[in-house]
Amino acid sequence: MADHPGLEGRIRVRFTVGSKGQVTTSALDVSTMNNPTVACAPPLNARSLAARTVDPLNLPEPFVRHGSLSILAESSVESAIRDGRFRSTSWQPSRWSPAFLRIYRLRATHLGRFSTPHAEQLRAGILGLCAALERLPPECPIASCSLDLDDGRSIMLFERADTNALLGLLSMVDRRMVSEREWETLWGIPASG
Repeated sequence: MADHPGLEGRIRVRFTVGSKGQVTTSALDVSTMNNPTVACAPPLNARSLAARTVDPLNLPEPFVRHGSLSILAESSVESAIRDGRFRSTSWQPSRWSPAFLRIYRLRATHLGRFSTPHAEQLRAGILGLCAALERLPPECPIASCSLDLDDGRSIMLFERADTNALLGLLSMVDRRMVSEREWETLWGIPASG
């Protein structure tokens, strides 16, 4: 898990949503966490959940399941979700293969050539995904889902299809959706390069 490596299991939380679409109360319904890392996780409380204005009904199920991810609390992401300024794509679960892992390892190697915060963050996310894939049993089914925000940012979530355990999260930017100056800031190279 990106925010809590090694965390596995399920937590079911009940929410009460107020008339303005904000979570007003929450309660832990069931927890089947099977890893001691859970002790390190920040506690769920009604105050922190009520402060979030994202309507969980707008999100695809995988993002609802992993709704405590810090990226979803970023103001630009929260605003886009709340206002419906995103598109979502889900892919059918498929068995992961060594070829899938090789592709992402090559991407991580390529990203090692760049030293911008965006490139380093993306590379760290890919290496985390690769480490999670290496721990999977052979032919374990994986599923992925993306949120494509209207500002050109895409958030891609990978999870085990059999347990819904989070495997990785990647935040990327579509070159076609940002200005040349933004692209240069993200990568340290001109957009035409």
